[in-house]
Amino acid sequence: MLLVGSLRRQPRSGTLRLLLLLLCLSLGISCLTHAWSPTLEFYHLATRAWELLAGCSLAVFLTTRTLQASEQGKKAMVWGGLFLLGAVLCWGSSEGHPGWSALAVVGTVLVLAGVWDGSAPCAVLNQPAVRFVGKISFSLYLVYWPVFTLVDYRWFLQSDLQRLLVKVPCAFAVAILSYRLLEVPSRAWLRAPHRQWAAFLFALVTVTVGAAVGCGLTPLLVVDPSRAQIRAGGVVFPAPNEAGRVLLCGDSYAAMYTMPLRQRCQQLGLRLTVLTQTGSNPLPGGTEGLWEDIERVVRHEAPDVIVLASNWDLRLRRQEARLSQALSSLKAHARMIVLVAAPPLPPLHGNRAGIRAGASAPFFEDVQQRSRRERWDRFLERNPIPKSGP
Repeated sequence: MLLVGSLRRQPRSGTLRLLLLLLCLSLGISCLTHAWSPTLEFYHLATRAWELLAGCSLAVFLTTRTLQASEQGKKAMVWGGLFLLGAVLCWGSSEGHPGWSALAVVGTVLVLAGVWDGSAPCAVLNQPAVRFVGKISFSLYLVYWPVFTLVDYRWFLQSDLQRLLVKVPCAFAVAILSYRLLEVPSRAWLRAPHRQWAAFLFALVTVTVGAAVGCGLTPLLVVDPSRAQIRAGGVVFPAPNEAGRVLLCGDSYAAMYTMPLRQRCQQLGLRLTVLTQTGSNPLPGGTEGLWEDIERVVRHEAPDVIVLASNWDLRLRRQEARLSQALSSLKAHARMIVLVAAPPLPPLHGNRAGIRAGASAPFFEDVQQRSRRERWDRFLERNPIPKSGP
């Protein structure tokens, strides 16, 4: 941010090169991160910055050219239009980000970069209504999601069309207020030359403090150890006067018990070690290397109690011996092992869409799902769980 600010008086070509470099770096990080953590890739600033940087690069580029017809501009518009058409036709056909959104961003940039005075796209973009939407677009981007969410929760019984007719006008109304009362005054105040460096410093401090606070609060609210953390011993919640040790391991079914188990351990003066990993198989022969890491930590910790929870229907299907192998290995290092059965799940039609379609409470678990769950409950009961160590 400070680097970009320092280039505001430098040649536009230098600023454009810097923005394109940052864009490529962010897009590369996005593609690499998606392979191992799609959730992190979708929400992290560093993996989404390329979209904003694409617009910044386009804005800087447009200041270096005149809006006159050229062969390069025509080709850019044609290719951009094809990219946009492809993104629209293929949207939703594949999961993940950046996916088709990258094609839409590239198409938009090419169309706007190639536009010239007198062209059809220029005539459309110069319409007062379109220009007004462009002016409030940033405010609209910031407010539309909370507005849409609140309307969906408040009037969830209404049809999609009825809620859409409420959401769109409300989002535009809030965006216009935000634009008039916040965005325009802020821009006017920040455009003063003597305030620009102060604005950059304020933004830098705000982002830094916000990131630090977020990093500090995240471990308190969400506990999802990485593989590196598990190898290093997991996430540990120590007790002042340690009266015993509890170890929690498993997948997301175990992770949801982290906070209540942590509170209970604090009340009893017990040290809690968390070895959960969402979307992974913690049993022998599951996710590569994960069971070996868990086993190594268990040997080192020698906990009094091991709490093991997982999506048994998914993790043990045609692999029942995995649980027996895990218990045989763990029983030598713990006084007690607690196997947590999978909780009942609501039926697929027990959501807002199902309720709008006519479904009503009470909702009962799907018969087949319940049969599978109870089968695994009986299987867990038949497995001998050691109550005390040697």
